[in-house]
Amino acid sequence: MTDEKAAATIDQAVEVLTGVAMNREEIKRELAKLPDDDPRINKTAVEYEIQLLRIVFTGWAVSYFMADHPAKNELAQAFWFSMHEFSGKISALASAGAAGTAIDYFEAIRERTRCYIDAMNANMTEADPTDVVGATFSQLCGDTDPQTLAQAGKHMFVNTLTTVKIYLDTVEIEEAG
Repeated sequence: MTDEKAAATIDQAVEVLTGVAMNREEIKRELAKLPDDDPRINKTAVEYEIQLLRIVFTGWAVSYFMADHPAKNELAQAFWFSMHEFSGKISALASAGAAGTAIDYFEAIRERTRCYIDAMNANMTEADPTDVVGATFSQLCGDTDPQTLAQAGKHMFVNTLTTVKIYLDTVEIEEAG
């Protein structure tokens, strides 16, 4: 077995990380684990929150796992720029179908980032991050079935971080310039 890593440009890495953040198959798998016959669980709200969780923690994982890497800031900025572009498209589509109501999806991402980071900062001395993220996720979904929803949030958090870590461990990100 070799420890040789594949070279990746910032653009290539952003493409992969955007794919991680937007992976619909992972979201569908997590939704399929939820009970279909439980009226307390709003699967539409859960799906929306899972997508936001994946985006937030893909970006967070880049900064966390690349803490000392010289390309960290460049990659993180490029990833968030990609999410901003994606959000603009979603906002335009959603606003067109919302009877004149302007929708800013990137603001929703920012708000969720603040929410998760604030929860982690407030609880990290006494709690496992997966518990904090799971509880926060459950609250964001309406906390109608806290145990089931927290478990879904925990799983998606761990899955997202693991996927980003595996990817970053297999590539050497080349700085632009």
